[in-house]
Amino acid sequence: MIIEKIKENLVLKTTVVFLAAAMVPYILASIFFYQSSRKALYNEIVKGLRTETGLVRDAIDARTSLLRSNALAWADLEVMKDILTDDVDKRISDVFESLVKDYSLEGDIYALNLDGRIVASNDPAATGKTPRLKWLGRVLSGEIVELDTHTSEIDGSTVISFAVPVRSPFLGMKIIGALLLDYKVEGLKKIALGRDATLVAIFDRHGNIITATPDKSPFEQMKLDAAGGQEEGSLKVAGHIAAIARTRGYYDFRGFDWSVVVAVEEEKALYPIKKIERASIAAGVVGVIFILGLVTAFARRTARPLRELSETAIHIANTKDFSFSVKATTTDEVGRLAEAFNRMIVEVKRYIQRIREMEEDMRRADRLSALGELSAGMAHELKNPLGVIKSSAEILTKKLDANEAAGRLASAISEEAGRLEKLLEAFLKFARPGPPQMEPCNLNDAVDKVLTLLEPQITKEGITVEKRLDPALPSIYTDGNQFQQVLVNIIINAAQAMPGGGRLAITTAKAVEYSPMEPSKRSDVVVVAVSDTGVGISPELRDRIFNPFFTTKEKGTGLGLTIAHRIVEALGGWVKIEEARPSGTVFRIYLPMNDLRSGRHADQAADAEGTGGSEGKVKA
Repeated sequence: MIIEKIKENLVLKTTVVFLAAAMVPYILASIFFYQSSRKALYNEIVKGLRTETGLVRDAIDARTSLLRSNALAWADLEVMKDILTDDVDKRISDVFESLVKDYSLEGDIYALNLDGRIVASNDPAATGKTPRLKWLGRVLSGEIVELDTHTSEIDGSTVISFAVPVRSPFLGMKIIGALLLDYKVEGLKKIALGRDATLVAIFDRHGNIITATPDKSPFEQMKLDAAGGQEEGSLKVAGHIAAIARTRGYYDFRGFDWSVVVAVEEEKALYPIKKIERASIAAGVVGVIFILGLVTAFARRTARPLRELSETAIHIANTKDFSFSVKATTTDEVGRLAEAFNRMIVEVKRYIQRIREMEEDMRRADRLSALGELSAGMAHELKNPLGVIKSSAEILTKKLDANEAAGRLASAISEEAGRLEKLLEAFLKFARPGPPQMEPCNLNDAVDKVLTLLEPQITKEGITVEKRLDPALPSIYTDGNQFQQVLVNIIINAAQAMPGGGRLAITTAKAVEYSPMEPSKRSDVVVVAVSDTGVGISPELRDRIFNPFFTTKEKGTGLGLTIAHRIVEALGGWVKIEEARPSGTVFRIYLPMNDLRSGRHADQAADAEGTGGSEGKVKA
């Protein structure tokens, strides 16, 4: 039941992961392609609309300029002198009708006399009217009047007007009337006709719409912002892509400062991109279905060999028993995963062991710290009175007869006081060890010095010494005197473990080991091993061997190995105790292979130099 649940969960998770891994890039690529294509098409549409807007604007400028030019030319026609006779023979009216027809003019032409009465027009209904024209006085004074969109005072239609003074060459170019050309703005729609799916609108300088095509366009209720001050370029219109341009007149005519807007419906314009988008979605759906089938089959196949791996992991998690391993039955990714899992089990076991050792070291350090403070205080308090007792006993010994009981008692007091003084010195060394004096040191030379010092005593005890020193052992940066003290304590301890004689072996070598201080990092170290063939140390006592005052000897203080352990830690190293074969004990001393130039660990030197730190530099 559990296996099936694991299998189903694994299949589901694998399917989801593979689907996400396959679809996310596809979706991102599709979105990027769609956005890029849409932006490119949009820019091309805007570019085309700007071109078309410019063409419409130029056509409007040309049309209004032509109307003005025509009005100027028609005012100079010879027939216009009939204004003086009120066009009794209708010659001016006939000419106007002909001009409107020949030029397909969307509007009317009027001839007015000096009284403002219409004496001739192409529209017979307008002849004889006297409209109230505010600008008439300006024209009769010789000014050419150009009127923007307004309601005609004659027929009420929306027009633009050009009013030109009429002069008579027979009267010395005297003004005899005026010619008025009213052009209906609806005629401007013809300029925008013939553009498929295009919306065209013309706005006056105040932003009000003049005309638009088609009639029912979104521009009918629209007013440009800033009273027609919209800059040329693109324009935002709801649901449309639009461009705008400003009229600028033609030749000597400045124009009416209109705004021309050309737009297309955004949905229709971007239809090709939307079509591609729908095709991409369809392809994505098909791809999802295909990937689901493919990944599901692959996941189910992969789940079968992973069941044992899952069961083993659950068993280890529940029981904390790391003796299990997984059989790698394949050479593919699953097989490599099983091998990695087995290596992980080994590493976890090693890490747990290191953590336990570190916890024990921390507890020992706490005990040593507390005991060190107590020892320092006791030694300080006892040393002075003990010195008085010893010196007093020595004085009594000199004055009393050594053969008498009092003399022997004084001598015994002096000897015991001396022994206590040595014990206090050991206390002080333990409580307040001196700081290490780091300098280049070859451990082979240090071993030779210690053996030279101790070999006579060791040989006397019937112990054979064997040396296997690595001749290529490099010098390291450490305190040689303190290391020799450590070696003396360990060798004496080994010799005391062989009261009937035996073999003492000392070896040196280079190695790469995991440090208890940094269990995840391998470091280059120098290893000094001291092995004996004595009675050995039982496993239950091995963890207590470095505790203060712990000893199995009748006359021992229990501080020798504790001081040795503390010195090695101060030098950046550590000590291990192992069982020797076939009998005895092995003490292994590990010291870091340091940077001889600065006294720092080789794997820390680069970091310290990079940060400019000065810690670890000790004057030799």
